[in-house]
Amino acid sequence: MLQELKEMGLSQAMIAREMKTHRQTVNQWFMGNRVPTARSISKMATAMSTLTGKKVVPADVYNLITTVVERIEREKESI
Repeated sequence: MLQELKEMGLSQAMIAREMKTHRQTVNQWFMGNRVPTARSISKMATAMSTLTGKKVVPADVYNLITTVVERIEREKESI
């Protein structure tokens, strides 16, 4: 489970279920293998808002994905 999502009490599987998409799709966004569309980011914000009970806006989702991808890239470089 990604540390950033874990801190929010979420998992990729939970988000995928709420978005009605595949967990692998969500995983690819967070790993930087695919770039989510603006519509997907909006849907993820809605899903995360529903799951956490707190308002999550698309910009927050974009920033979260960017942060995770950058962290993973740094970890790969340090190996």
